[in-house]
Amino acid sequence: AERCQRLAIISNARIIAIGSPEELKTEQMRGHVLEISCAHPEAAMQVLTRARIQEHPDIEEVALYGTEIHIVALNRAIKPKVVALLNAVGIQVQSASWIMPSLEDVFISSVKTDALQAQDGR
Repeated sequence: AERCQRLAIISNARIIAIGSPEELKTEQMRGHVLEISCAHPEAAMQVLTRARIQEHPDIEEVALYGTEIHIVALNRAIKPKVVALLNAVGIQVQSASWIMPSLEDVFISSVKTDALQAQDGR
C-alpha cells in the first residue's frame, strides 16, 4: 500500500478517506504516534492499556507492532508520563520517539473516528 499513488479507506461499505499514503498519514491520523522500545513489551502493553483506561484519556490506542509499542496520543505531553510510568513498574524504556504513523495506524484511527461519528449521528 505504501507504493500506491492513491488509497481508499473503507468502513462499513463506505469510503471514509482517500488520498496518497502521505496525505492519509498527515491528514487522516487522529493524534500522534509514540513508538516505545523496551525490555518487556508484553508487560508494558498491560501497564499502558490499564493506564489508558484508568488515568490517561489522552491515550487513544496502545498496540504492539512486533517488539515495538505504538501509542496514539492526542497530546505530545504524554511522552514523559509514559516513560515514567513504565520505569516506575520496573520496565526500562530503551527509546521513546514520535514517529510518522503507519498506514495501519491511520486505518485504525480512521475506522474508530468513523464509528464515533456514526454513534453521534453525524
